Amino acid sequence: MLRSEAETVDHWDNAARGKTPMSTHHPLHRESDDGHDILLVCREDGCGRKVVVRRPSELIVIDRGDFSALHRYANEPMDMATSVA
Repeated sequence: MLRSEAETVDHWDNAARGKTPMSTHHPLHRESDDGHDILLVCREDGCGRKVVVRRPSELIVIDRGDFSALHRYANEPMDMATSVA
């Protein structure tokens, strides 16, 4: 579900006033990993956030899911390389 610009601004305005606390935590589970891209999916009812982590350092959001929830990686450790340009 996409929000309009006005709804997004209102959401952040309410969150800043403590009306919509981002206290809900959803785990992101690894659905697939081809060595280059990792698909992470939230399995919480009504959410469905999907993101791709592209090595070495890119994040692509496919579906935002529950925008008010904090999403965390839930599986085993993931190797991520970083570099300084």
